[in-house]
Amino acid sequence: MMLEGIQKCQFDDCGKEFEWFYQIPDHIDQTLYSVHVQPKGKESLYQIIDRDENRIPTKATAYCTHCDKLNTFEIDAKVKRR
Repeated sequence: MMLEGIQKCQFDDCGKEFEWFYQIPDHIDQTLYSVHVQPKGKESLYQIIDRDENRIPTKATAYCTHCDKLNTFEIDAKVKRR
């Protein structure tokens, strides 16, 4: 499953929105695995800080595509899932 979202840079000198994505790994016991292509113009999550019981990240970090600074943020349960 692929998660995608938009985050506003937390740094005052930037403050622009950037798009991020995260590929949730499939369970090893599945017979078929999903394949996704990395979306252009979107930043991959850098580090997962916390996850829920379904391995979906609830808090993570990602670099802003405009100022290249590391942002830490909570991931809303309403993010786009594919």
